[in-house]
Amino acid sequence: MIECLRPPLVELPNERVAAQFERYYSLLVEWNEKFNLTAITEKETVYRKHFADSLYGAEWMQGAVCDIGAGAGFPSLPLAIVGAADSFTHRVGIRWGENPPRTCRRGGQRPSA
Repeated sequence: MIECLRPPLVELPNERVAAQFERYYSLLVEWNEKFNLTAITEKETVYRKHFADSLYGAEWMQGAVCDIGAGAGFPSLPLAIVGAADSFTHRVGIRWGENPPRTCRRGGQRPSA
């Protein structure tokens, strides 16, 4: 399945990253049964339509990324797996009046290769 993510979309640094995508897929399918996170659950389609689409433009990212309303983790989690930015803030279910989003803090370290 990981072939769906290979260039020209993004260069995967190692098999550890591939294993992280496999784990993400497993958790997505497991939790989707409880919370209906996505209508797409067939493995090849998840890799193509969720993971690969999330990585589009990853090579141009830098600094901090804030993903508001990301639901099942797209695009922030696939981008974090490949280390596309220095740090990520992932916000889900914001009620604007009660919990306004704050500026994304720059910091943290890129995942090691």
